[in-house]
Amino acid sequence: MAMDEALFRVLQEQGGPPVLRFYGWEKPSLSLGYSQDLRDGINLRYCRQSGIDVVRRPTGGKAVLHDRELTYAVVSREKPPFTPAGLIRNYQAIGLCLIRGFSALGIDVRMAGDKPGNEKDVIKNRRPVCFAVPAPFELLSRGRKICGSAQVRSRGCFLQHGSILLEFDGAMNDLVFANPHDPGNDCPGDDMESRITSVRAETGASIGAETLSAVMERAFLDVWNIRFMEGEPTMREQELKKDLMRNKYTNPAWNEGPFGSS
Repeated sequence: MAMDEALFRVLQEQGGPPVLRFYGWEKPSLSLGYSQDLRDGINLRYCRQSGIDVVRRPTGGKAVLHDRELTYAVVSREKPPFTPAGLIRNYQAIGLCLIRGFSALGIDVRMAGDKPGNEKDVIKNRRPVCFAVPAPFELLSRGRKICGSAQVRSRGCFLQHGSILLEFDGAMNDLVFANPHDPGNDCPGDDMESRITSVRAETGASIGAETLSAVMERAFLDVWNIRFMEGEPTMREQELKKDLMRNKYTNPAWNEGPFGSS
C-alpha cells in the first residue's frame, strides 16, 4: 500500500510515465477500503488471533482478504488513448488488458454490466466483502468474480490496484467476515464460493504469480501497443514509501480507525 501511494503521489508532484506494478503478499492480510468502517462485518478478533494484518487502502471499495493472489497496480495520468479521464473509462481501459491476459490462459472473462450509471454508485453495496458483489465493469468468469479492483483519483492522475485470485479459500473468508457483534451480517454461510472464482478453479491448473504476471504484462503490451521499461523506485519514491510506512500504514489510527481517520 505504501509503495502504491508513493508512486501515485510522486506522479502528481513530478509527472512521469505510467507505472504497471505486480506484487504478492507474504502472508494473509486484510485491506479495507478508504472509507470503510472496520466494524462493518469484519471479525477483527479472528484476524488478530490468526496473525492476519489489517491495512487500510488509499483507494475506495470494500474489504479484500489478500492471500493466494497476484495484485496489480496501475499509476498514470488520465490521458487518452490508454487511460481516458473518468473512473469508469479507466476501469474499462484496464479491464480490457486483464481480459486479454485471462484469455491467454483459456479463461473466458467478461465485464459485469454494460451501463456505468452514476460513478458514485460503482463501489456501493451493503456487503463488507469486495468480491461478494460485482460492481459495473468488474471482471467475471461464468458469472463469478475473479478480479476485484479499486481506484483513487487526484490532480489528473489515478491509482488503480486490484486482486487477481490464483486460488480462493472460502473457509478463511467466512471466518474473517463473520462479525460476532453483527448478527445481521449475511455474508458467512451465504456461499461466497458461488459468487467468487479463481484462476485455478477456471483452469484446473496451479498457475503461480510469476507466470501470471508475465501473462498480464504481455496483455497490457498487446492491448495498448506500448513498451515497458523495467525500473526501480526513485529515491523520492523510496523515501516517501518509508515515511508512509512509518506514519500511516503501521498506524492503528489509520488502519483501524473509522473512515480512515488518522
